[in-house]
Amino acid sequence: MKLLTFCPLCEEKSLHVMEGTETSLLQCLYCGYASSDKFLGEHAEEELETISETLKKFAKRQDKRVWIPGILTLPEGMIYMVEDKKPMWAFAQMKGIPEDRQKDYPDPNGGFYQQRYDVENQVLFERFYECLEALNRVKFIKKNAAAV
Repeated sequence: MKLLTFCPLCEEKSLHVMEGTETSLLQCLYCGYASSDKFLGEHAEEELETISETLKKFAKRQDKRVWIPGILTLPEGMIYMVEDKKPMWAFAQMKGIPEDRQKDYPDPNGGFYQQRYDVENQVLFERFYECLEALNRVKFIKKNAAAV
């Protein structure tokens, strides 16, 4: 089941709650923060210790729950939080790897990746939803380029 409700962090009606059989996942598409049942109540701080230092640094606490920046990895690009004098959202577009460079990107199956996220040329935004808009522009351009 999927429910849209108000986010306790940004107060926008953009919090998606996905209830599963074992845990609920919460993702706000406005502020970009996410949480799950693992980050609720007395065990939230213990669970926080299991994640990367980068995500820990940006964690927020609200309503007995720990919230961390969401990371979206999609075929068109990746959205993630970085620190550039202050916390910012980054969008890295998916790029093809030239055939002569693929040897530098081995995959776990013994082959080589043909695409990668272009984090060296990431574009920074103050708000998560601005990254979603950039992602939609990339999807629109790719879709229309394929139709030509």
